[in-house]
Amino acid sequence: MHEDFQYVVEKFGEPESIRPFEPSELESFQSRVPQGLLTFWERYGLCQFWGGLLRLSQPDEMRGVLKLAFGKDAELDPDRCHVVAYSAFGELYIWSETFQRLFLSLPELRLRSRVLEDVSRRIDDEDRAVAFLFAGEKHDMDFLDKDRKLLYARCRSRLGPLETDECYGFFPTLMLGGEADIDAVRRVKALEHFAILAQIDRPTFVRILADGQVEPLRQIG
Repeated sequence: MHEDFQYVVEKFGEPESIRPFEPSELESFQSRVPQGLLTFWERYGLCQFWGGLLRLSQPDEMRGVLKLAFGKDAELDPDRCHVVAYSAFGELYIWSETFQRLFLSLPELRLRSRVLEDVSRRIDDEDRAVAFLFAGEKHDMDFLDKDRKLLYARCRSRLGPLETDECYGFFPTLMLGGEADIDAVRRVKALEHFAILAQIDRPTFVRILADGQVEPLRQIG
């Protein structure tokens, strides 16, 4: 296994298995995702960390969500973008065959990508680039409420642990005036909820500035 994926396991802990990847699934992604990810899939299958805070996904199952989110965007082809993981609150971790790492927050409808912003930022080692999708701390994969407090542990305690096809969602959704508050969180089916969020509006491609402020660059689609 690539050293950067080995580091992910050492840092996050042994992943919790959901199901193995079928050989035909692995074969279908040859040359579409880096070999390091294929090797990880082969060893650990579909899996999750921290009881579902971060969950790996079968990209084809999420293809419809990307088609809804990206529409007919001139640069982002949903068939060349692969959702390889998602957070309990709907942050999608995407491998793009063209732009490498994409991060799409469905609750906020914001897309981030260093390479889409500036193609010179491509990483030559694509195994390392795809492993860097997971190059954060546990709290980076959590969600902050309106008071800047982490939500996941409190949601898990109040609402119970997520099933493997579930996520936590805000009602009303943030883009329709809802608040990031634990009282607004429900357990819902992930794919259905993600599809609804992706249809509320087109995501905005943003840059995160040094002071943490968000600079809108353009609308997707």
